Amino acid sequence: MRVPRSSARQGWHRGIDGAAQSNEQPQLCAAAPGLFPGRRLLSEWDGGVVRGKFRSSLRARIFSQSRDRAGGAAMSQHCTKFSGLWKIVVWDEKNFQGRRHEFTSECYNITELSFDTVRSFKIESGAWVGFEHGGFQGQQFVLERGEYPSWEAWSGSNAYHVERMNSFRPIACANHRDSKITIYERENFLGRKGDLSDDYPSLPAMGWNSKEVGSFRVHSGAWVCFQYPGYRGFQYILECDCHGGDYKHFWELGSHAQTCQVQSIRRIQQ
Repeated sequence: MRVPRSSARQGWHRGIDGAAQSNEQPQLCAAAPGLFPGRRLLSEWDGGVVRGKFRSSLRARIFSQSRDRAGGAAMSQHCTKFSGLWKIVVWDEKNFQGRRHEFTSECYNITELSFDTVRSFKIESGAWVGFEHGGFQGQQFVLERGEYPSWEAWSGSNAYHVERMNSFRPIACANHRDSKITIYERENFLGRKGDLSDDYPSLPAMGWNSKEVGSFRVHSGAWVCFQYPGYRGFQYILECDCHGGDYKHFWELGSHAQTCQVQSIRRIQQ
């Protein structure tokens, strides 16, 4: 997966150990209305339209998509306001072989669609986050536009290799041009802090004299931080519309988070 180059040290000069703070008000980025309470899932299986699902954190709701036999046009009952913002096509075999599904919204568990797991996919629009297990659990993988022919393309640099991806969802607030985050030395936004608005392949090399970050406050956009320098190791997705943008403890980074070790961070591209 191609990683965007980090530009010069813009953004880092503000905020470390009492450096001058910006007077700008944080621009909070909200999720698209109606997206997260119950997301649309559009599926295709070998060219045929199958049943889609709405899923929320409390319940699953079903809608059906029927085909007009006379004209062959797909007829569905759903809101198309946000159609086209996100699109991912997945296959159950490597190199885009085998059964195929197309999604324009979250997939809570790919096994519900008779897939063992996802083994290759193409991101056609939007930014996504993939998860090792169903229910958005396990290791996280940032997924940006491009082709992923095998598991090495999305998890090859992780702390341990993961050959499966069983759930995924869009990252609604990704905004590469306007992304701001404050990192703190300790939990609960205590200790030294640094204001970031750029990509940093090595936080220690840029003046953060620690291998750990205790807490995060995302003002705008979405970020992915990594366990090791060079964008390697476990990935943690940080979004301004999750937790209100506040991550007070390392365990809020995800179900796989076991340490607050973070040594590189970058903006997620939409």
